[in-house]
Amino acid sequence: MNAVRRHTRLGLAALFLCLAAFAMPAAAAEVIPHHAVYELSLKSGGHSEVSDVTGTIEYDWEDACDGWAVSYRMDMNFLYQAGNEMQFGMNVASWESKDGLHYRFFVKRLEGDQVTDEYRGEAELSVAGGPGKVKYTLPEEKTLDLPAGTLFPTAHSLRILDIVAQGQTFFWANFFDGSDGNGVLGVNTVVTERKDSDAAIGKAWPLLAGTAYSNVQLAFFPSSDESALPESEQQLLMFDNGVTSELLFDYGNFTVAGKLKELKKLKPSC
Repeated sequence: MNAVRRHTRLGLAALFLCLAAFAMPAAAAEVIPHHAVYELSLKSGGHSEVSDVTGTIEYDWEDACDGWAVSYRMDMNFLYQAGNEMQFGMNVASWESKDGLHYRFFVKRLEGDQVTDEYRGEAELSVAGGPGKVKYTLPEEKTLDLPAGTLFPTAHSLRILDIVAQGQTFFWANFFDGSDGNGVLGVNTVVTERKDSDAAIGKAWPLLAGTAYSNVQLAFFPSSDESALPESEQQLLMFDNGVTSELLFDYGNFTVAGKLKELKKLKPSC
């Protein structure tokens, strides 16, 4: 159960990684602001104390004209071998400027009906690729330094699409999303198995018709130290238009799958 508490915050990153502090590459498809709902289930249990997982993730990425507005809600229900149940949740509201230099966030984590953590703050980079600072106002006022090269969620996801368009397969980055009070995570990204969407995908999800996708593997580290052991690993099927159709959260002794159940395009708010 402690492993779940430690890693549920990283569920945020898996879907938050969907958008650059740099211009969109000409070879990439148009990125689509969208609303998506994912159904969660236990993929494999192994020797885990977890016997079943259910839940949903609701994700909205909106073009707010002066930036990207992202909202995220995750509810995960765990049934344990001993017969007890536990519900974990995370609610997020954020805004990121289109130049990738400014980021505001409010994160709430829950166990059952109880709020266990709240984080609110604002982060800013001096220049693209440069260092910056984050100022927290919740749970307490404090300021942390962000190392050079830090990417906010939208910028990181657009970087993924950028390397896909350039035919590259991996990159390392400092990543900040505000999902805890510890500052940056290190994220190693590997892109494999690029494919074109088939007729079945286009029929099920018209927004994905004719759009190629890639298997994106993410390893999250507790700091910017690439030599440390990863806290968590995840896999996404990410389309060139920024939509993720499948997710896999690897918690070590069990994995949780997320499958797309609802998808619609969102219009700009201006």
